[in-house]
Amino acid sequence: MKNAPFDIYRTERGGEVTYHGPGQLLMYPIINLRRHKMDLHWYLRTLEEVVIRVLSSTFSIQASRLEGLTGVWVGKHLYPN
Repeated sequence: MKNAPFDIYRTERGGEVTYHGPGQLLMYPIINLRRHKMDLHWYLRTLEEVVIRVLSSTFSIQASRLEGLTGVWVGKHLYPN
């Protein structure tokens, strides 16, 4: 990756490996939670809820969270393998 045509930054994001595949819509907000004294898990669940509500109210897309997983799941991908 030394010769990549873009900058690469290592971050401690609290996860292991993330796969980005066809059809996924991703977002990575960058927020200093320490400054706001927020808990990471509270923040993630709140962000997921906002996405679920926007998908429903704006696009009539039914989405939900899955217990034990981070993210918002839609349609046939509602239950990942």
